[in-house]
Amino acid sequence: DLDRLNAWIDGTTFGRDRVMTAYHDPTAREAWAQVIDRRMSSDPRVAVATIDANIAMIVRANPGVRFDFVLVPPSDAQLAFWAAYFPKFLEAVLGARRELVRQVAGLSNAVVHDFWGDASIVSDLDRYADMIHFDLRTTREILAGVASGRYRADLASIVSSKADLRARIAAFRERNSAN
Repeated sequence: DLDRLNAWIDGTTFGRDRVMTAYHDPTAREAWAQVIDRRMSSDPRVAVATIDANIAMIVRANPGVRFDFVLVPPSDAQLAFWAAYFPKFLEAVLGARRELVRQVAGLSNAVVHDFWGDASIVSDLDRYADMIHFDLRTTREILAGVASGRYRADLASIVSSKADLRARIAAFRERNSAN
């Protein structure tokens, strides 16, 4: 059943309690530190070069193919977690998001769809199994959003959304401090 292939449907618990447990869990910080240290770079030049070589170059080389890039929605908890424990990494992620849009959104055969600003998704922690993995209902909403073109991003929308993201992060951290 293709609707179930690689989908967290059966046996996966979603909900705010799980997300907040992960948010406050020191082992989650250790796990993220290992992932970031081993596989990620906070150097913005790496994002520029990687996006150019692995994405933009392919889009430009295939003008007859339409490319839809989807910036899937991490929860507000995930963004606040990165801000609290890995601020350089968060800045790198935000920079890479902007860089992807800068390099490909202006190409005639590419569209970037940005779901990071949809508060009905990212603020609803009941949609998530942890801070970043969302449910099938959200997946279906993303597909419908891509089909409608409603979430189409350009450089101006990405730049202007940064302040809103920061405000949401600060509000989440204020409401959910570990104290």
